[in-house]
Amino acid sequence: MCVTFRRVCTMAGAVILLSATSATAQAQSAGLNELSGHIGGAVGITDSTPGGFKLATEYGRKLSQLVWFNAQLNFVVGDNDRRHFGGNTIEMIAGVKLKFPTGRFLPYAKIGGGLEIEFYGGDHGATGLVFRGGGGLKYFVIPQLAVGGELVLTVGPNFIRHGGGTEAYVALDFLGGVEFVF
Repeated sequence: MCVTFRRVCTMAGAVILLSATSATAQAQSAGLNELSGHIGGAVGITDSTPGGFKLATEYGRKLSQLVWFNAQLNFVVGDNDRRHFGGNTIEMIAGVKLKFPTGRFLPYAKIGGGLEIEFYGGDHGATGLVFRGGGGLKYFVIPQLAVGGELVLTVGPNFIRHGGGTEAYVALDFLGGVEFVF
């Protein structure tokens, strides 16, 4: 009786362990594309860098197990003051995202570059040639859908319109959102 019970427990444990291992391995979809959306805040570190509410959208295409092409179109909405939470911005960034899957958790880093166009109201504004780096952590609720957050730093020269010269563009973004893999 004791030997039979022990065999049953051992078999049940092995089945549970194998099931858990295969569930972890299948925690993320094997899709080649991703769409993600984030909301949060952008903080302008310098006076010529707008900040405010941020809506970030991304498209990704798998290039290898680790490397994904990453294209971003982001919007920052602030007031018309040229301070840390002022102005509106459109950002167009392209780069790579490095994904390090660990079961349901997905830590990642991303780097890229592009343009940001600022509007302060009236004829005031600026255009920046920026470099962006950051990272985050996603949790896959189901194999195609993840939730998570990220922290991103953007830097570069900011060319002020109408003879305003060049100033530093430095922004820090705090974002939370979802990712859909297909």
